[in-house]
Amino acid sequence: PLPWPLSFYDGNTRLCGMSEADNGMNIGSDHSGTEKTGVIPTKINGIPVKEIGCVDSDVKWEKLIVSDGIEVIDAKAFMGLSHLKEICIGKDVEYIGEYAFPRGRKLTKITGGQNIKFLGRGAFAECYGITKLPAFVKTNKNCVYGQAIFMKAKGLRNVVVPQTMKYTVATFKNCDQLKTARVEGVGYKPNKQKWKTMTNTAVNRAMFKNCRKLQKVTLTNNITHLNEQIFANCIRLKKVNIPTQCRYIGEGAFLNCKSLQKVTVSKKCKVIGKSAFLRCSNLKKVNIPKGCRTIGPLAFGKCKNLRSLYVPKTVKNIDQWAFYGSKNLTLTVDKGSAAEKFAKKYEMKYRYKS
Repeated sequence: PLPWPLSFYDGNTRLCGMSEADNGMNIGSDHSGTEKTGVIPTKINGIPVKEIGCVDSDVKWEKLIVSDGIEVIDAKAFMGLSHLKEICIGKDVEYIGEYAFPRGRKLTKITGGQNIKFLGRGAFAECYGITKLPAFVKTNKNCVYGQAIFMKAKGLRNVVVPQTMKYTVATFKNCDQLKTARVEGVGYKPNKQKWKTMTNTAVNRAMFKNCRKLQKVTLTNNITHLNEQIFANCIRLKKVNIPTQCRYIGEGAFLNCKSLQKVTVSKKCKVIGKSAFLRCSNLKKVNIPKGCRTIGPLAFGKCKNLRSLYVPKTVKNIDQWAFYGSKNLTLTVDKGSAAEKFAKKYEMKYRYKS
């Protein structure tokens, strides 16, 4: 048989080296990959194909059609197909492995995928041409998204994360052209035993990290945690609402958000974590709500424009480095509170609440 740039699986057997699919459609028999459209067949010589293994990176397909009947696209299956502009995912595809379509820098259109149940890590990472999220993100309510699905998707300018999207970690990390975002859902918290490759199961961790043009984010009130580095290095972020149900602001959540000037922390917030607002150099107004218990190390470190901050008496745990480098800050405290004792012990400027 002629050289074949594809490998398939029927669930048990690796199928390769065949030159023709059923219906006489010849795909890939020319190993130089000169065809413009690649159609993945459901049968080869009468044998059903259920799983796609890998595709030779030499092919120059601009359009890929994954036929109905295909159920699994393996990890890195289409890695390196730099000419792809359009992908049509069949209705029977349920699993797409990690880095299945990365670096598709000409990719602009993704259709189908309405029955995907799992989308692996970095599946569409570095797909620069994507300007909007695929339709299945909104219509498919059963798909679980692995880490960094759309990382470095530099064509994205505005995104709406629907309530039904089961996102996990670093979903839009390094999307450095993204300007606005709305997050309506709480995402999916993976089971540590099943997701052993995840070092941290905190949903929305690093979700928008390094989105350097992000200016405005709207978070709906059902979100209870802003986890580690969710907005770290979003240097143009000016406006974000802390959801009213938010109980936890994680480590580095707003690290280096230099344009952020005002933050209203929800009344239910119990913990402001390590480096939560570190180097927010233009932050001028922020509140610590009654009911908050813990302020972590460097939580408000190097906030040079922060001049006044009331620390309520409910706060019992204040790390000694919580306000390190915020030289213009004066704490407002209650008499007899942990904040008063802290200010005296570490020689911080303070005044009593009137």
